[in-house]
Amino acid sequence: MNLYDCIIFVAHPDDAFLGMGGTLYKLSLFSNVLLVCASNGENGNNLQGKDRLEELNKSSKLFSIDFISLELTDGELIYNQQKLYLLFLDILKRNNPKYIYTHHPNDKHNDHVAVYRSCITAIDSLWHHHKTNTLLSHTFCFTPIHIDFCDLKKLDYNTFYDISDCIKQKEEALKYHISQMPYIEKNMSKHLALSKFLGVLCGCEFVEAFYECRSENVKSLDSLLGKDDMLETIRKELDCSSL
Repeated sequence: MNLYDCIIFVAHPDDAFLGMGGTLYKLSLFSNVLLVCASNGENGNNLQGKDRLEELNKSSKLFSIDFISLELTDGELIYNQQKLYLLFLDILKRNNPKYIYTHHPNDKHNDHVAVYRSCITAIDSLWHHHKTNTLLSHTFCFTPIHIDFCDLKKLDYNTFYDISDCIKQKEEALKYHISQMPYIEKNMSKHLALSKFLGVLCGCEFVEAFYECRSENVKSLDSLLGKDDMLETIRKELDCSSL
């Protein structure tokens, strides 16, 4: 069995590609990446789960990464957190990855919340058992798929990746998720606007930002720009992207 040094825990087949597609591509260049999808996304646009898994298979092949689906019921992950926790714990114990990515703690989608909570609980269990903070110091949460203007101040970005040279790869991977295209196009325009704005702050064209859990001595977005000014500017960028 392959050992994966980077594991990404998500709720649905397209989540990682929309939330952190540029970073995912870069990770695939130097890490052995496993994408763990909690459900088949069968509730999306009334598709059967196998259809969305085929879309995931194509986008994963583009990035040369592996994926597995835990095949829990889409839309009901919040009621299966104990099962998610045990499955995630087993995957983490068998691989001991250096990098872990998952949904943001302030995401509003119930399935995303369930995956985040189960992932963090599994990591905490390993930390208490092995008395090491290796996993905890490399756990990142990507921007919520639905960017809620009111919650931008709660995203607490402290890690920034330049994806200027791979934004096209992100867009290409998302094209495989044909069933979700209206939804993806609507949200992608906002994610691109946010990435452009963050890029201006960081001195590049496009940036994906993350909240690193329990991290210390990392630069926060507030240090790049005052929080109130940041929120107002991001709102303007997102509003323009919807025109």
